[in-house]
Amino acid sequence: YLYKQNYTGNFLIIEIGEQSFHTLRQQVRLTFISQEQVVGSTMLDASASSIELPQATAPEGMTLSGWAQKLTDSEGNENMAILFAAAESNVVDLPEGTVLEPMTLYAMYESTN
Repeated sequence: YLYKQNYTGNFLIIEIGEQSFHTLRQQVRLTFISQEQVVGSTMLDASASSIELPQATAPEGMTLSGWAQKLTDSEGNENMAILFAAAESNVVDLPEGTVLEPMTLYAMYESTN
């Protein structure tokens, strides 16, 4: 038996048999920022097959075009790369084999004019 004390001070008793298996799951945090405000933050399995994107209110005269990651090149220049395009559904299916990494994503807007 394995005895483990939880946060309330009580002990949990876990029975370990001969065929006890442990699975390691890696989780990552995705943080979503729109207009300098955090609009969402979520923990996902690194091997998740889909992501639910948060709602972002576009400034007047603009529409959400997608969620981008800031990239810095070897010369120190910052660029934005859209990773998830905006769609009617806020759920994005990821290609099989995708491994997520912790990242901050920024809402990108385009003019409706």
